[in-house]
Amino acid sequence: MKEAYDVVIIGSGFGGAITGCRLAEAGHTVCILERGKRWEKTEFPRSASDMRSLFWTPANPKGLIDYGTFRGIDVIRGTGVGGGSLVYFNVHLEPPTRIFEKGWAEDINRPALDPYYDKVRTMLEAKPLAPPEGSDMLPRTRAFMEAAKKAGREAKMVNIAVYTGQDRKNPFGQTEQSGCVYCSNDLLGCHVHAKNSLDLNYIPMAEQKGAQVFPLHIAEKIEPLKEGYQVTYRDIMKNRTGSVTCKKLVVAAGTMGTNELLLKCRNVFKTLPQLSPMLGKGFSGNGDFLLEGTWNSKVYVDPTEGPSITAVADFSSDKYDIHIEDLGFPDAFAWYLEGALPEAGRIDRAPRSAARPTRSAG
Repeated sequence: MKEAYDVVIIGSGFGGAITGCRLAEAGHTVCILERGKRWEKTEFPRSASDMRSLFWTPANPKGLIDYGTFRGIDVIRGTGVGGGSLVYFNVHLEPPTRIFEKGWAEDINRPALDPYYDKVRTMLEAKPLAPPEGSDMLPRTRAFMEAAKKAGREAKMVNIAVYTGQDRKNPFGQTEQSGCVYCSNDLLGCHVHAKNSLDLNYIPMAEQKGAQVFPLHIAEKIEPLKEGYQVTYRDIMKNRTGSVTCKKLVVAAGTMGTNELLLKCRNVFKTLPQLSPMLGKGFSGNGDFLLEGTWNSKVYVDPTEGPSITAVADFSSDKYDIHIEDLGFPDAFAWYLEGALPEAGRIDRAPRSAARPTRSAG
C-alpha cells in the first residue's frame, strides 16, 4: 500500500466498487479498504458443517455473512471483496416514479437517475431469467405467476444479474464464468460465477485501471487533514495498524458500517465533531420481510432450485409500496435454519409486522 492516494474508499460493495471503478477510469489513484476476504468461487460454504464458519465475527474475520439482530430488525451483510453483492438475491428492481415524490430532494428523481440505472443494468447484465440450455422455466416461477393471477395481480419476470449461457469470460471484468446450474446458492456465494457479483465486473475493471484493493483491512478511524483525510486501518491478518492519506474519502461501508465508523469518529475519537446530530437516525433497512409457507397448495415447489428470485408482483397501496417476489434458498442454509429457531419475541412480532401493510393493501 502506498502512503497516499487521490481517493480512499472504505468498503467494496455496490457503493465502493462502482465509485472506485469510475474514479480509476477517470485517472485517479484509488485505494479500496475491505474488511472481508477475497473469495474464490471454490471457497464459498456449501455443506452443513461449513455453516459453522459462515458468519463473520471479530473472532472469525473470514466469514461471509455478518448477521446482526437488533430491536425490530435483523440485518444481513456480506463481508468480502464485492460486499453485499456476494450474498444478495441478484435483483435489479428500478423504483417507480412515485417513490421519488415522498420526501426526496427535487433533483433526485427517476428521469435524472434513469441513465445510471441503465448503465448498472448493462454492467450487471440484469435481465429476466432465460433458462439454461436443457432446463425449463422453474416450477416455482410458474406457481408464483399463477398465484398472483388468482390474487388479482399480474406478476412479471424481474431483471436479475444471473448469466445462463455457455462458459466464457465476463465481458467487463474478464473473469472466468460459467452459466447458472439452478442451484439456488445465491445467498452463500455462487460457486460457478454465474451470478454477476461485483468481483466479476466493477472491481476487476477498477484494478485494470490501477485501483488497489486491500482485503482484510478494516478502517478504524478517520481524521481530517489540512488537505484531505488520514484513515487508520487494521490489517486483520497481521494484527497491526497502519494509516493512509487521501485528498478525497468515500465511506461506502454499507448502512451499518458507515454509521458505526462515523459515529465513533464523532463521539469516541472526537476527530469529526462537526458531523450532523442526525447521523445514525432516520435510516431504515431495505424493507424485506421474508416469509415461507403454503396454504392448501396442490403444487409441489422446491425452494432450493434456481436463482433465488425470478418474478415480482406489485401489491402497492396508497400508503405502502409492496412488491412480493418468489424466493428460493440454498440447501445448506435450509439445513441450518431447521436447527435455528428464532427467539419467542420475534415469533410474536412477525404476524403484527406483516399485518400492517397487508391491511392497508387490502
